[in-house]
Amino acid sequence: MEEAINLPLIDDRIGCRKLVAADKDDVEEMVTKYFVPNDIISLAIGKVYSMEPMEEFLVEYTKQCVTNNASLLAYNIQTGESVGVILCHVLQLNDDNKSMDEAEWKEEFKEKGCTLIPGKLLSTLNEDLGKIIGSKLYLRVSISTVKPSYGRMGIMSGLRKRIELVAKDLGCEFIVSESTSLYTQRIASKLGYTTENEIKYSGYFDPLSGTYIFKHIPAPHQSVKLLVKSI
Repeated sequence: MEEAINLPLIDDRIGCRKLVAADKDDVEEMVTKYFVPNDIISLAIGKVYSMEPMEEFLVEYTKQCVTNNASLLAYNIQTGESVGVILCHVLQLNDDNKSMDEAEWKEEFKEKGCTLIPGKLLSTLNEDLGKIIGSKLYLRVSISTVKPSYGRMGIMSGLRKRIELVAKDLGCEFIVSESTSLYTQRIASKLGYTTENEIKYSGYFDPLSGTYIFKHIPAPHQSVKLLVKSI
C-alpha cells in the first residue's frame, strides 16, 4: 500500500508521500500563507474578531497532523518543492463522544474565544454522524490547500483521491469531510462522496457570538456540507 501511496500524482511532475516531522515548517507556511487567507470561515470570523487566534489554532492543529501518519504532501518531483497538502486524522465515534450543551459551549467560548465558533458549527453539522457510520474508524479531512502557482493542475483532486489509500491502510471504513467551499464540494462529489447534512450560511445563527456571523460569506459559497464516502 505504501508504494501505491507514493506513486506520482501527475505524470513525472508532481509526486506524493505521507507527511513526516521534517515537513513541519513547509506545511505551516502553506497553511498560513495559502489556506488561512482563503478560508471563508476564518475570513467571516475575522470581520468580527482578530484573525490571529484562528491562525494560531490552525497552526497548532497542523503540528498534530504532520506526524500522525494520516496526511499527504504533494511536491514538485524536479525541485522537491512542497506544493500541496491534505491534513487528516483518524477518529472513532463511541459513547464517550458526548456533545456539549449550549451552556457548556458558552462557558468554553469565554475561555477559548472565536476559535470555538467553527467548532460549534461543525458540531451541529455532525450531530447525526453516528447514525451514518456507527462506531467504525473513519478518516476526517480537515485542511487541504495547494500553492496558487500550481493551481488548475488537478493536484487537489489527486490528493483527495490518494487519501483513500491512506484511509484503507489505516483500517478506516469511511472518509468524512466538512466542506465549507463550493470548490471542494464539487471535487468531493465527483469522487463519490454523498452529502449527509448541510447548513446554509445565510440562515445559521451562531449562539456563541449571538450573530449570523456567516451571513455575508460571498458567492458562490452557500453552505457547509457533511460529505461522507464509504471505502
